[in-house]
Amino acid sequence: MNERAYIRLDAARRSPYISTNGGGPQDPNLEARLTKLEDDMQSMRLDMTATRSDTAYIRGRLESLPNTWQMIGTVLAGNIGLAGVLLAAIKLMAAHS
Repeated sequence: MNERAYIRLDAARRSPYISTNGGGPQDPNLEARLTKLEDDMQSMRLDMTATRSDTAYIRGRLESLPNTWQMIGTVLAGNIGLAGVLLAAIKLMAAHS
């Protein structure tokens, strides 16, 4: 970096940047923009609260679902019970014939 660029950079740090496009601390609409930002943040907080409650509801529903082994056990128990009923029916029919 040459000496001239360093001086320019140092001078730029001492004086505040004044924007010409409506931004910065000298903006006459700063108070209105700040109020809008505060309102937007309040609505975002409300949305986040709603999202948290929805997430808690979904978590509760998911925790009450059966896990994989419970589902496998239920299906196997149902199939074994059905096989027992069918075998009993076949034995009764064979005995009456």
